[in-house]
Amino acid sequence: MRLTVVIPVKDGRGVVGQQLDALLAQVGLEDFEVLVVDNGSTDGTPDLVRTYAGRDPRVRLLEARDRAGASHARNAGLRAARSPSVAFCDADDVVSPGWAAAMADALEHHALVGGPLEWDRLNPTWAARARGRVQKDGWSVLVPGPPWPYPFAANTGVRRSVALEVGGYDEDLPWGGEDNDFAYRLRAVGIEPVWVPDAVVHYRARTDLLGLYRQGRGYGGGFVALARRWPEGWPEQPSAPSARQRLRFAPRLVRSVLRGRSHVAATLFQLGWSNGVAAEVRDGRRRASPAT
Repeated sequence: MRLTVVIPVKDGRGVVGQQLDALLAQVGLEDFEVLVVDNGSTDGTPDLVRTYAGRDPRVRLLEARDRAGASHARNAGLRAARSPSVAFCDADDVVSPGWAAAMADALEHHALVGGPLEWDRLNPTWAARARGRVQKDGWSVLVPGPPWPYPFAANTGVRRSVALEVGGYDEDLPWGGEDNDFAYRLRAVGIEPVWVPDAVVHYRARTDLLGLYRQGRGYGGGFVALARRWPEGWPEQPSAPSARQRLRFAPRLVRSVLRGRSHVAATLFQLGWSNGVAAEVRDGRRRASPAT
């Protein structure tokens, strides 16, 4: 078996079937498995996956309900994988027809790989524009932050042995920084990500505005936790935006309404990021304070 594909999922019944259909229709690779790791779904997702498993033995369902979080689900899949090469994708995205073959071929020569995120097939134009189509043509880096590249967990391939050696994805890190941290720990042992242009994933962006705000808040908090963990990359640790700085989002939001939905979405995401940074800085100080 040349590749194990790991898909973490929670309450993804409405989307995971599209991803499974794309994986079972892959070209250029037949000897692979698809391991769907359920992280506590209540919408019937496991039953749907069992239906696919009954039709195609390449599909397996793994239950990982003992701890919440995509990192925990990915690590459970990593441990259960039957192949020395593991590729991660998400339940709400859709891989391109040659994605699995490109991942398997690349992992024969490199320990950490990733590929493009395509933003237009599954998203309205405003949603793709709001997120800036990151990782479309190359690696993302955090700004401000060190110029260390990292692949999104939605399109990552890794050799199972090295992933286990560094401990997999950190399950204690707040959501939004775990893929950075994973790549940084591999970088610390001399492994840099290699770009695989044929490993394309059609990425699904958030289209509900509240969801975009929450996503931004999660990413902002994860950014602060990541900087705290890697001080060599952030000699100046992120500071909490002042109340005045955050109040400036009110007129920005009003102006964004006049400019169109993509600007509203981008502003809400940035507001969420700002509030997430403020909350994590505050919580970090509280955790660091001696008990009284």
